[in-house]
Amino acid sequence: IAIGIPVLMASNQVLSVSVRYDELCKDQAVCTIEFDLSDDDGWEDQDVYVYYQLDNFYQNHRRYVQSRAAKQLTGETLKLDS
Repeated sequence: IAIGIPVLMASNQVLSVSVRYDELCKDQAVCTIEFDLSDDDGWEDQDVYVYYQLDNFYQNHRRYVQSRAAKQLTGETLKLDS
């Protein structure tokens, strides 16, 4: 109980916003999504963390590690090998 109450209080202060972007970014390599947060939510005084969710995505770890491109993860555009 000693740790449960502070954790519960902290979790009640979390602001969660969900934005679907599958239809907005269809067939685009780069996509910008805009969404509004009201000023009375208190988000401007706190750290903001962005997470994304993938549904129905099953990736074999070995295949992922072999196909991973470090330059692409840093934001560099890669050319396809012919």
